[in-house]
Amino acid sequence: MVRPKTLRRWRDEGKRRPRKRYSHLSRAQKRNIASRLTQGASAPALAERYGVSIATVYNIPNEYRLKGEASFTAGKERIAVPRIDPADLPDDVDGLKRRCAELELDNAVLEQTIEMLKKTPASIHRI
Repeated sequence: MVRPKTLRRWRDEGKRRPRKRYSHLSRAQKRNIASRLTQGASAPALAERYGVSIATVYNIPNEYRLKGEASFTAGKERIAVPRIDPADLPDDVDGLKRRCAELELDNAVLEQTIEMLKKTPASIHRI
């Protein structure tokens, strides 16, 4: 004999929402979610459409307010920026100007190297 409590549980199981699976959203999807949510779209509807949790839908615009455009970039796409200890930087303005000039020169050399590599034919040829 099946108990009434078990019958109610079986009946209500179909009403439960399945747990959302973690998925990576593209930049365009994150922008779309943020703009639709600010225009008044329903967070549960957006969560259902993109296959993410409602909390994720609410977190996307919040992150945008804090981090700006960088919040739309996936972790894999972000460029690692080396951390510089402020104690290692020179205290005088002239030293900072010299350091800035060195970095600009390094940047120019790297840009020219990239351009040369783009123009150089590949050294490995297919047969």
